[in-house]
Parts: sequence; structure tokens; C-alpha cells
Amino acid sequence: MVFAHVTAFLVDKFLGNYIEDIDSHQLKISLWNGDVQLENVHLKTNALNDFNLPFDIQTGYLEKLKIHLPWKQLYTHPTKIEIRGLYLQLKAKTDVHYDPEQSEKQEYESKMKEIQKVEEFRRQREKY
Repeated sequence: MVFAHVTAFLVDKFLGNYIEDIDSHQLKISLWNGDVQLENVHLKTNALNDFNLPFDIQTGYLEKLKIHLPWKQLYTHPTKIEIRGLYLQLKAKTDVHYDPEQSEKQEYESKMKEIQKVEEFRRQREKY
């Protein structure tokens, strides 16, 4: 049971900003298979604040969150995240906060991704 508490601590560390009060009883763990499953959890009302969306969560509930980590082939196989039964009650924001620095940062990152795509295409073309 110690492992369940340690896993609950780690899940809380990474998902604690989004999920309220993770308990080891809500976890189902299959270590050797690389499966961690959370069931019947409530979302925090401020879970989406970092995304600057035009709504807030009034109530949020998640029936099942399943994460599969392929321990033996971590670099060659994908990590899979499955979400089932996501229920949200949303409320429109009356005040919209515009952050010019955040907007500029997103625009810069978007441009850099385009540049990387062009550079990668150029490298692939030069190989052939």
C-alpha cells in the first residue's frame, strides 16, 4: 500500500493543479503494465485559468482518467492518456483579461514553429 500512496503523491504533484484532493483509494495501479487509473475525481474550479479562456468552471467531474506509460519502450512507444466521462458546468466570464506579453509570446512561438518546419523541409530536401 505504500506504493499507492507514493503514486498518489506523484499524480497529485503533476495533476494537482487540475484535480481536487487525489486519494490513493481513487487510484488503480498496474506497475508492470505501466497503467495508472484515476476514477471519480472532481476538477478544480481554477483548472483552466492558465489558458485564458472566456469561461470558468463552476463544477467539473471526471469519471475515469487512464494513463499508460510503456516503461520498457518509453522512447519508442507513445504514452497514452484516455479520458472518459468528462462533465463540466461552465460559466461565461464577464471580465476578459488581455495579457499583451502572453499574446506576444504565443505569436513568437508560433512563428518559431513555422521556421522550424521550413528548416526541416529544407534539410530533408537537401538529403535527396
